[in-house]
Amino acid sequence: VSALSEYFLKHAAGHELLSLIDLFAGGALKRFTIFALGIMPYISAAIIMELLTVVIPRLQELKKEGEHGRRKINQYARYGTVLLCIIQSYGLTWWMSQIDASQPGVIIGGVDWSFRLMAILSITTGTMILLWIGELITERGIGNGVSLLIFAGIVVRAPEGIVLTINSIKTGKINPVTAILLVVLFFGVVAFSIMITEAARNVPVEHAKSIRGMGYKKATQVLPLKINPSGVMPIIFASSVMLFPSQVLSWIKDKSGVLATIGALLSPGQPIYIIVYALLIVLFSYY
Repeated sequence: VSALSEYFLKHAAGHELLSLIDLFAGGALKRFTIFALGIMPYISAAIIMELLTVVIPRLQELKKEGEHGRRKINQYARYGTVLLCIIQSYGLTWWMSQIDASQPGVIIGGVDWSFRLMAILSITTGTMILLWIGELITERGIGNGVSLLIFAGIVVRAPEGIVLTINSIKTGKINPVTAILLVVLFFGVVAFSIMITEAARNVPVEHAKSIRGMGYKKATQVLPLKINPSGVMPIIFASSVMLFPSQVLSWIKDKSGVLATIGALLSPGQPIYIIVYALLIVLFSYY
């Protein structure tokens, strides 16, 4: 576990995709646990199903059937999650067995098919348990279960981050005024996010209401339309899609060619990256 954590610490810059998966998995990937993939395979399967709904007429019909159609599409997404788990867990197991930590050598040694099959079964089962827990959370009315699981995986790192920040202030790496401004900004962003999530526009709906002996009277009610009905999922979809091109291009050995330039332009923080990222969020929100 410590050798794997050290490897991630040294090579985190070149593995943005793996760092994102590890973030959503609450650090489980760095420890190669049964929850190593977290809920990410389901998110990927949901993205695939959303895209297929646009191009496959049968899925379009199912989507128009309301609750029954939605349940059917979700069931297909679950099947896709199992398939993606098997593929990704095999790839993860193979990659882990190839890592050379230099000291003390390979992290996982003596890998055979019995180990691979057990790892695939364990990691796939772990992800499906997380999906089941997420669906239970949704059904009990607490909120979106998948989003809450992702939130839990991220917020579990908060104590570590607070301790590191305090130590940085003590050693003079961070100015106390800067730290206070960051805390204020943090709570401001959280408050604004909650405001946007809970905001709704009340659209007036007028209809005729029958009153005995008095004919009809106009009745007015409101239909609340949420400002952001799709929640945080479009952002997660967009960030997942955006990481693939830069990750694939980072594996290419030619660092001076056109592909290297494209990879640099699509790296996080670049203007083109931000523009494409924003457009993808709009696109997924539309879907």
